[in-house]
Amino acid sequence: MKKYFLLSLLFQLFSATIIIAQDFWETSNNGLNANHIYSLSVQSNNHIIAGSLGKGVFLSTDNGTNWNEINSGFPDSSNVYSLAVNSNDYIFASTDEGVFCSIDNGENWAIKMPNTSTGALAIDSNNIIFVDTDDGIYRSTDNGEIWSKTNNGLPQHFINFSFAINSKNHIFTGSGGAYQVYGVYRSTDSGDNWIEINNGLPSDINTFSLAVNSYDDIFMGSENYGVFVSTDNGDNWTEKNNGLPVNSAVYTLAINSSNQIFAGVWNKGVYFSTDFGNNWAQINTGLTTNNVRILTINPSGYIFAGTYGKGIFKSINSTTSILGEGITPPMFILNQNYPNPFNPSTKVSYSIPYITKVKVEIFNSLGQQVQTLVDEEKEAGSYSVEFDGEGLTSGVYFYQLSAGDFKLSKKMILIR
Repeated sequence: MKKYFLLSLLFQLFSATIIIAQDFWETSNNGLNANHIYSLSVQSNNHIIAGSLGKGVFLSTDNGTNWNEINSGFPDSSNVYSLAVNSNDYIFASTDEGVFCSIDNGENWAIKMPNTSTGALAIDSNNIIFVDTDDGIYRSTDNGEIWSKTNNGLPQHFINFSFAINSKNHIFTGSGGAYQVYGVYRSTDSGDNWIEINNGLPSDINTFSLAVNSYDDIFMGSENYGVFVSTDNGDNWTEKNNGLPVNSAVYTLAINSSNQIFAGVWNKGVYFSTDFGNNWAQINTGLTTNNVRILTINPSGYIFAGTYGKGIFKSINSTTSILGEGITPPMFILNQNYPNPFNPSTKVSYSIPYITKVKVEIFNSLGQQVQTLVDEEKEAGSYSVEFDGEGLTSGVYFYQLSAGDFKLSKKMILIR
């Protein structure tokens, strides 16, 4: 019986496949007098803000159907490299002429950091603003009225392309490789001090993008090396490129409320992962260009792609919709657990194509059940559940998805 069980489990092991049935994207350019979009951000009311090269800022209040130019107070031909919104829905724009702020949905703008070329911009949950400049990183605690330099621990000539902030307000920033400065740095004290966190990263990696999911896992998109992930606050990094093109330049990352990850790969379009980056699939149907510069997702789950040359595209359906026409699970899918090996916990993600009774169980190498993670009816869609191996010995375990007569299993390794 044990032998039969193990053979059955081994027979079921295979990688996930995802199929896109029809167009995922549609153009979103009505009223948008700009072709090159470098920045996107979202307000809490689902308003979308777009920053362009040479044309300033645009606003959509109807989910991208129409756009209006909102450049009162902006210099002519402004290049808007980064956008961020604070908890009051104030909009901050980083440009080649400084940082601007609007407190009235973009109707008027005021200069907050003049005569300075600025780049990456981010705001934490305490409304502290961080911005990259040619002179390093600056911080403001009063909506941009006063700025202070916060470079302690950063290399000289540090120029970053991206920020990410986790639920603890730890800040992560990545170097774009200027002056042969590479990798990722972290601050746990609002930018007062920074430390290098590059264990597992190539020594010459250029960081293009950073994003954090609801588990505080950090995803990093790079030039030529694809995607890396850290599950321990940046202390260690693991490459996650299965399904991505070789030598991918990942300019932008976005994560929805279901922890699905979207990556804009230069000259290759958009890829997505439903299993924490373990596997990627291309999702370009409806795109008329592969040069995606920036991605953002609004609270309703719609994803917007800013491109170089073709303006903006948006998803036809919400990325978090259970039965969205863009991404509907065509089959039962059981993804590889993440992380693997693990200690003591790991995440198991799966997809089901229709409503059914679902079981997710854990077995040891003897075929003995050690835990049941899921045992209930589920709607069609993608799901994730955490397995805690506390109290179990090191070794090989199997996790199994069951739905009626259908069964899928995969192997995972617990290391103490």
